[in-house]
Amino acid sequence: MLNYHEMTMSESRDSPQRRKQFLIICSIIFGVLLNTIFVSGLLFPVEITEGVFPGGEFVYKFLVKDYAASMGTHLEIAKDLSFPANEQEDLLYSVFIDDMSHITEGKGRFMSGILTDETSPRSIKMRRTLTEEMNPKIEKIIKSLKKKKELNDLRFPQNIVYESGSLPSVVAGVA
Repeated sequence: MLNYHEMTMSESRDSPQRRKQFLIICSIIFGVLLNTIFVSGLLFPVEITEGVFPGGEFVYKFLVKDYAASMGTHLEIAKDLSFPANEQEDLLYSVFIDDMSHITEGKGRFMSGILTDETSPRSIKMRRTLTEEMNPKIEKIIKSLKKKKELNDLRFPQNIVYESGSLPSVVAGVA
């Protein structure tokens, strides 16, 4: 079997094929570098300013996992509420309880849920949907998982019941 270098040994160093290949490889590397710069936010840094967290009734799922799982929990909550991704802004929040530098990976405690306003009919409807309609369904799933002795599945967001609590309005960093 021949490798690439053995196959191109007879070509001259400055052949048009080699120049074309070099340009293609360089353009691919440049494209990957450019994509990395855009994705990393180097051109558009996030500026954190001081603002006010509104507070209110927080309907959430409490998990002990890696903090990266909070986005998956947001998706699960959005699916339970049946609303699209463009309507999630200023509704879905995560409250991270532990400092990850002081605990082991995957053991971070957090709450992900919706922040509701007691005066808004839409918020009241969302709170009812999660606590009164979804919780009984989730509790049935939990009972069936316990019967089957599949206890590892109990730590997934879709198998955790919604809880409710009140969050105060505080001064916070806003991105």
